[in-house]
Amino acid sequence: MITFYTCVTNGYDKIVEPYQDPDVRYVCFYDDGVEPEAKGWEYIPLTVAGTCPVRRSYHPKHLPHLYFEPSEPTVWVDASYKITESLVTESKIILEECDFALQEHPSKRTLPAEFAKLYGEGFSTEEEIISMAKKIKQIGYSLDEYNQTINSVIWRVLTPEVIRWCEIWRQWYDLGVNRDQVSSAIAEFVMSNKYRVPMVFKPRRVKIKAEMERTNRQKEYWQSYEIHDKPSMEDQMELLNKLGVKILGLVDNMSYFIGDDGKKYKIFGEGGVKKTAEEFQKEFLGEIPINPEVGKNGDEGKPIVETNPGHEISKIYLNFAEKIKSTYL
Repeated sequence: MITFYTCVTNGYDKIVEPYQDPDVRYVCFYDDGVEPEAKGWEYIPLTVAGTCPVRRSYHPKHLPHLYFEPSEPTVWVDASYKITESLVTESKIILEECDFALQEHPSKRTLPAEFAKLYGEGFSTEEEIISMAKKIKQIGYSLDEYNQTINSVIWRVLTPEVIRWCEIWRQWYDLGVNRDQVSSAIAEFVMSNKYRVPMVFKPRRVKIKAEMERTNRQKEYWQSYEIHDKPSMEDQMELLNKLGVKILGLVDNMSYFIGDDGKKYKIFGEGGVKKTAEEFQKEFLGEIPINPEVGKNGDEGKPIVETNPGHEISKIYLNFAEKIKSTYL
């Protein structure tokens, strides 16, 4: 028996009926006192205290051993995704082959880029990010170690080693920023240093299995996360300076798209990034237009410069690289 489970707090997502399989148990934790209506689930009230709905909902996500039996095969699925027949089938195969699997993140962000995103979108304050960066440095963590995952689906057999990884994950999440990709990467690093020999539980990387384009999200993220005031561009650049990140230049991303008539449409305005670069005395590297091929390749986890180096967007990226190379190398 495999347990698929999820959690809904603050009405963030709408639970829907999962694919029914006699070998699967479905558990949904909920917090608002009103049991969700979707059939096929076993509903359990969430009793974790705290002011942030997301931090509360992550408690069973991070610590399944506090809710389920030892050695039990479990699959966490974010409540915004429907559990389909294909997800159940693939999950059975994954859990037969390994004790622990995480999804590859298509964006492949660096740790400084993830920190910048968290700060820029208001998930975490400058103080929280700086504090976590210092703690990470103290344990000898290198930026090269960062291998970001997307934790919307997690496969775990609750062995002692996997449970220890879960505990470290939660420990670092409580210490730092309010998104759990960073803390899961730190937990991998800590465990790899604890167990120098090849690990039975070592996380296997799999391609994204959830149907990411089909979600049951009911609210915007800022309605459930404890969101801070979004910083100014000056504040964001100052954070990067404090983290020791050298700003090589600014890029005007999604600057325009070319319509069927061949004309450029600048739907997000024009010249803002170039003006900012001039204001802060940084190099303006250029513009990247909107192109569906970029997103398609990103979803597959492959840069467009790798899959199609002759594409117009690839040429723009390579031109940026040449500018940076000529200036700094």
